[in-house]
Amino acid sequence: AALRRKAHEGLRAERAAWASEREALRAEVEGLRSEGEALEAEDDLLQRRRLVEERLEAAARRTEELMPSATRYNQLREKLRQRQSQVEELQEKIAEMERQQEQARAAKEARRSRPSSRASRAKRVA
Repeated sequence: AALRRKAHEGLRAERAAWASEREALRAEVEGLRSEGEALEAEDDLLQRRRLVEERLEAAARRTEELMPSATRYNQLREKLRQRQSQVEELQEKIAEMERQQEQARAAKEARRSRPSSRASRAKRVA
C-alpha cells in the first residue's frame, strides 16, 4: 500500500508537471501563432507598400511620357490665346474703320443735301 501510495504520488506529481509543461507549450504556441500573424500582417503591409511604390513609379513614368505632350499642349494653348487676342484687336480696328467710314459717308451725304456755298452765293448776287 505504501508503495502504491508512492506510485500514485509520483504519478500525480508527474501529471502536474506535464500539465504545467503543456500549459507552457500552449502559451508558447499561442505566442508563436501571434508572432506569425504579426509577421503575416507585416508581410502584407510590405506587399501593399511595394504595390503602392510600383504604382507611384508607373505614374511617374507615365507623367514623364506625357510631359512632351503636355508641354506642346500648353504651347498651343498659349498660341491660341495670342491668336484670339490678335483677332479681337483686328475686330476692334475693323469696327473703328467702319465707324470712320460711316462718319465719312454721313458727312458726304450732309454736304450733298446742303446747297453748295457757290450756288448760294450766286443766288444772293443775282
